[in-house]
Formats: sequence, C-alpha cells, structure tokens
Amino acid sequence: MPFGPEGVPPFVEAAQAVLAPLAVGTAAASIVWSLQDRLVVVGSDLRDRAASLRDGGESGSDDDDREQVRVLLRRARILQAAVLGFYGALLLQIVAASVVGLALAGFALSTAAASAAILVPFFAGLVLLLAASALALIDTSLSFRAAASDHALGEAEPETAGKRRQSSRA
Repeated sequence: MPFGPEGVPPFVEAAQAVLAPLAVGTAAASIVWSLQDRLVVVGSDLRDRAASLRDGGESGSDDDDREQVRVLLRRARILQAAVLGFYGALLLQIVAASVVGLALAGFALSTAAASAAILVPFFAGLVLLLAASALALIDTSLSFRAAASDHALGEAEPETAGKRRQSSRA
C-alpha cells in the first residue's frame, strides 16, 4: 500500500482532510447553540423592560429602563451578528468538507483548483469564526457591565434591586 510523504496512508490523510472542516463546523454549531440561548434571554429581558416603560413602571425607574433597553438592543444586535457569523462559518466549513469529498471521489479539476476550492472556504470560515468570537466577547463584556451596574444600583436602592437584577440574567 502506498504511503504519503510522512508515512501516513493516503486514506488517513483523506479522512483528516474531510474531518478538519467538520470538526471546526461542529465547534461553531456548539457555540451557536449557546449564543442563541443568550439571544433568547436578552430578547426576554428587552420585552420586560419595554413593557415596564409602556406600563409606567416604578417612579424614577424610567431612565434606568430606557438605558437598559438601549444596552439590551445593542447586545441583541451584537448577538445576532455573532450568530450569523457562526452560521456563515459553519456553511463555509461544510463547503470545504464537501469539496474535499468531491476531490477525493475524483471530481477535482486540477490540483491547484482543488486546493483553492478547499482552502478558500476553510480559511474564510476561520476568519468568520474569529469575527463572530470577537462579537461574542463584546456581548459578554456588555453583559458583565450590566450585571455590575445592576449590582451597584441594587446596593444603593435595596427595595428595587430584585427588578434591576433581572437584566443581568443573560
């Protein structure tokens, strides 16, 4: 049986070539699941704050609710962009794995074209993963700041601390 340049059988190299984008895609899918859960919590908090503003809420809490709505809207947009980025990366990793599979089945046009068809979506997917991860980090930072702000407000006004802490659930 012929072996590759490092003494690895060709079928092992082929399996590695197909599995690399699928492993990256699986990681992206796991992160998307977590981000979508966070997006649901942010959406729920946003609806609660908007309802509080509509209903008049507690006296003096309108400014806090407006600020929280602004922060929650920003977080929702960031999370949405992160989720879309991870879905895009997942799609590109699937394309890369499919091209590898087609190339292994003998449908590649040329070695250079096959290499480009595999590497371009794979690395584009990695760039999207990087960008989406940065957005997820920004959201985490905003979430932490909101929780710290709610904690500070709660210490200043214990009677309304429970309501304000709801925004830090995300």
